[in-house]
Amino acid sequence: MLAVLAVGLVIMMVVNSFKAKGDISILYGLLGFAVPVIAWRGLVYAVRGFNEREKNYITCKIGAGCNGAVILCVCAIFIRGLF
Repeated sequence: MLAVLAVGLVIMMVVNSFKAKGDISILYGLLGFAVPVIAWRGLVYAVRGFNEREKNYITCKIGAGCNGAVILCVCAIFIRGLF
């Protein structure tokens, strides 16, 4: 669920940034820093889920993969913005 929230925030920020032609408030910048934190917490929760015994780990695997992908994508967007 945290990966879905993070992806939704990223999509909202990108769409609104294009609509405003880059002239956005500082709130979007703060959300940009909050998205990797949200995804990191989702990744931590997914890894903790692997420690539970006798459980179907499919949701943990999906959560770890999606949150890891969100972290990588947000880092790529940030690095792309630097150059």
